Amino acid sequence: MFDIRYHVVSIVAVFLAMALGIILGSVIVDKGVLVEPQNAMVNSIRKDIDIMRSQNQELQDELNILKSFENEVFPWVIDKRLENQKVGLMGFKGEENFETEVENLIERSGGKAYSVEINWNDDIFEKNKPYFKTYFNSKGILIPTGTFKEKIISEILKNIFMETDIDFVANLTNQEIIMIEDFNELPLQSLIFSALTIDEENIKYLEDIYAKGTKSVVIMKTSGEVRDLDKYKELNISIIDNFDMITGKIALVLVLGGLEGSYGVDSTQLMPQYQEEPDKE
Repeated sequence: MFDIRYHVVSIVAVFLAMALGIILGSVIVDKGVLVEPQNAMVNSIRKDIDIMRSQNQELQDELNILKSFENEVFPWVIDKRLENQKVGLMGFKGEENFETEVENLIERSGGKAYSVEINWNDDIFEKNKPYFKTYFNSKGILIPTGTFKEKIISEILKNIFMETDIDFVANLTNQEIIMIEDFNELPLQSLIFSALTIDEENIKYLEDIYAKGTKSVVIMKTSGEVRDLDKYKELNISIIDNFDMITGKIALVLVLGGLEGSYGVDSTQLMPQYQEEPDKE
């Protein structure tokens, strides 16, 4: 059995230790042993925060100036770059706001944008098969077995972007195979396609359009759904992946104006490099 004296001694020792701790703590506080380093650290952190705030404000001011410069110089850069050029817009179904942005850019650059949609539905093509056969026979065009639909679409694209048979286009418009604003303005010189709606079938027709010598551009926004763009690059189709940025809009206008290449945040360049005109002798 424990002796009560040992128990008392233990309790007294605990209280003595507590008292000693309180005394030592008071001495440290009174002498500023911990307070001064702590205050120095706090002051240092405050200075660092003030410096970072100042630098951040300077960067924000510079960014605002750059944005203002972009907005002010933008109309000068694109002015009349696409004068009298007729541009087709395809693949924007369900993206009307995006399409409107592109239309506005084309018109501000001096061109004219035309919304074009082709109904790829097999039933519609089958329904109009007799008409297409008559049309191809009248043109002396032979259609290999199994390629009827592909040949029809190729002919449609040729009429939109190269040589226009107004009667042919008018009939397809009445049948709602082609949806286009004012087909009397055909042919169009170039095509813009939204990357968000391109599938394997559309890639095949884009290849056909490009093979016909039509300038083709695939565009998307930086915030849009990312697609595998390598397939379009393999076709040498230009890609603009940051249309929502002013640099992307300028790049699109320059490409439609005749320059080649793909540009944007996922490309090696934001915009085409400036090309000096040769000296005139």
